[in-house]
Amino acid sequence: MRGNSTPFTSHMRDAALFLPKVGPGAAGEVFYKLGKNPDELSRIARLHPIDQASEMVKLSQAMAHDKESKNSLSSPSLGNIKSNPVVNTSNAVNEKTPISDLRRRMRAGWK
Repeated sequence: MRGNSTPFTSHMRDAALFLPKVGPGAAGEVFYKLGKNPDELSRIARLHPIDQASEMVKLSQAMAHDKESKNSLSSPSLGNIKSNPVVNTSNAVNEKTPISDLRRRMRAGWK
């Protein structure tokens, strides 16, 4: 894992223990992404050990957020949900029921 072409540090390895083990932003994904971007890897490797850990956590969270936003964009929308569903019975009383109909129902005993 460590070599001249991939300057992963022991501090990066230790910081990876605090990253998720599976799923978006997992430690393996963070290392893979850094391995594919040697300039970013070199930049992080030159930082203080605490800053290295901070950068790895930021990268992990960014990867998890990107994955979540892609999943939410690809899921179908439920559409508009009405707060008062329409009742399909002809005997239902609502705000559009005429007063004359209400009076007729009251006289008939609400049948």
